[in-house]
Amino acid sequence: MPTFRNRAEYEKWKAENINPKPPAESAAKPEVTYYAVRKIFSDEIMASALRHGVTPDALLDLWISEKLREQKPSSGN
Repeated sequence: MPTFRNRAEYEKWKAENINPKPPAESAAKPEVTYYAVRKIFSDEIMASALRHGVTPDALLDLWISEKLREQKPSSGN
C-alpha cells in the first residue's frame, strides 16, 4: 500500500487502482458491511489513514478489532 500526502493523491490512486474485472472464482472475497459515519468522523478517519499510509478501510478494521479485543472478558480471571 503506498503512502499519500493528501486526500487528492489517495482518491487518484483509488480511482486508478479499482479492478473492474471480476475476481477469480477461487479467490476468497471478504464479506463487508457498511455503516453510516458522520462527515466530520469520515474526514478525521481519512486524515489519520493518510498519516499512517493505509486505506481508511484498513484503519477502521484495525481500530474496531482492537476495541472488540479490549471488551472481551479475559478467560484467565
